[in-house]
Amino acid sequence: MAYYRKIKAKNKNGYSWSFTIDLGRDPATGKRKQLTRRGFVSKKEAELAANQLAIEIENQTYVKEKDILFKDFIIDYLKDHC
Repeated sequence: MAYYRKIKAKNKNGYSWSFTIDLGRDPATGKRKQLTRRGFVSKKEAELAANQLAIEIENQTYVKEKDILFKDFIIDYLKDHC
């Protein structure tokens, strides 16, 4: 489940929208895991992005952004797709 909020921004509207989605608990520590995205122009845009992210998480196709070298990426890609 996601929740949405209006936040101050330096754009022409003076605000933007963000959402936070709950990912469950970390099995190692027992702490809650949440994912927040911000910078959406409207609440509807934030809702669409949250729904898309929820679908990716449910289908286990979501890949967390992280620093990775190209050589490591290409090796993983070739293992998965070849």
